[in-house]
Amino acid sequence: MRGAVGVDAVISALPDIPDLSDADLPAEDWGDWLFTQLGTALDAAMLRVMQLVVDAVMIPRPEDADRLRAAAEKFLKSEVQRDPARFFAFADRRPAPVAVSGRFRRSLGAGVVVAREFTTAYRPYGASVPARGSANGDPILVEHWMHEPDRPRGTVLAVHGFSMGQPRIDAIAMFAAQWFERGLDVALMTLPYHARRSPPDARFSGERFAAPDVM
Repeated sequence: MRGAVGVDAVISALPDIPDLSDADLPAEDWGDWLFTQLGTALDAAMLRVMQLVVDAVMIPRPEDADRLRAAAEKFLKSEVQRDPARFFAFADRRPAPVAVSGRFRRSLGAGVVVAREFTTAYRPYGASVPARGSANGDPILVEHWMHEPDRPRGTVLAVHGFSMGQPRIDAIAMFAAQWFERGLDVALMTLPYHARRSPPDARFSGERFAAPDVM
């Protein structure tokens, strides 16, 4: 009861909140209304297209059920359930060697852009094939915006969204130029199964990234 009284006292002490429903907003002219309706219709259409793509491409078919169960089986075994650290065993080992290569892309006002490729010997738990980004898989791709000859204050690691992965476009979407102008280096990373890291049979960038197959 005392708690309830205390809450009431706090609420009564709060300042009055103005009724925003009577705010004097400027009238919307017909041109703005038209653009609003057009934008709403385009958003609805794009969402519908995305839904159809997901249903057609990413939702597993009934005949795939057995294969998907087999892919997840290694993560459901009792030894992993009892000792989850097995899944992260790589964290306790000496870091795998990393091979790095780079090539000049273009000049910037205060530096350069270098395209880098990384490969490692990392192999995830339960994998029967080399990991994406391993020495026998596809390389990890990074477009590195570097200040030269000055040292940067830090580096922004920019990770793109689903179905993206083109550095020129990602740089605009993630404000790479603005970060760079503020004295920060920028590393635009390409996620597995996107853009240049897409498998040859992928129908679009990121298709395999969202696949329900665990491995």
